[in-house]
Amino acid sequence: MSALIDLMTGLSLTNDHGRGEWLAETAGVGPGDKVLDIGCGPGTALAAASRRGATAIGLDPSPTMLWLAARRNAGAILLAAGVDAIPLPCDSVTVAWASGSLHHWPDVDAGLAEVTRVLAPGGRLVIIERAGSGHRLIGAHAITPVRADGLVEKLTALGYSATTVERADIASRDMLLVRGDLVLTSSFDHDPVTHVLEEVTASVVGPVRGSGWSHRES
Repeated sequence: MSALIDLMTGLSLTNDHGRGEWLAETAGVGPGDKVLDIGCGPGTALAAASRRGATAIGLDPSPTMLWLAARRNAGAILLAAGVDAIPLPCDSVTVAWASGSLHHWPDVDAGLAEVTRVLAPGGRLVIIERAGSGHRLIGAHAITPVRADGLVEKLTALGYSATTVERADIASRDMLLVRGDLVLTSSFDHDPVTHVLEEVTASVVGPVRGSGWSHRES
């Protein structure tokens, strides 16, 4: 039943009303970037990253969502995991975003720490959620301005700079955007991003081909 629910939900999200392109533009995605989409769902935002010449990496605990993402993103790397245990080495991505997935995180503090671990110094983090309201259903899938301010405080404590909260209107929806740039010093003396992603592609998750996805234990 859960797979059927995921399938129906994923199909309903295949038209993102331009949110993926908006995210890629906001995060400044370009050729050479390694973009981690946290809670990638059916992969619409991954496609936007790929179109800009970036390596697209999707993270989602749902095999059904990854199957849908694979059909849309033939060259993506897809990881069957949650944000609290990202199967990537340290400093391995240059951009990370969570579009409408933060409210699903079981532990926000642990999730932010994991994202910070895999984000390279100078990397950009973008979190977007619907702005909270008094409606119970919407409120369960949203964050309030107060909570967004709390996220900024958490990011600053983790070593991010230029942390901000902004409001955005996307497809006539009132959204809250939290973002920051990581300024921690890397422990690598070489180019870690290319090196570790080669290892991941070879031993953790294979690039998606056709309409399927693969996951192999290292």
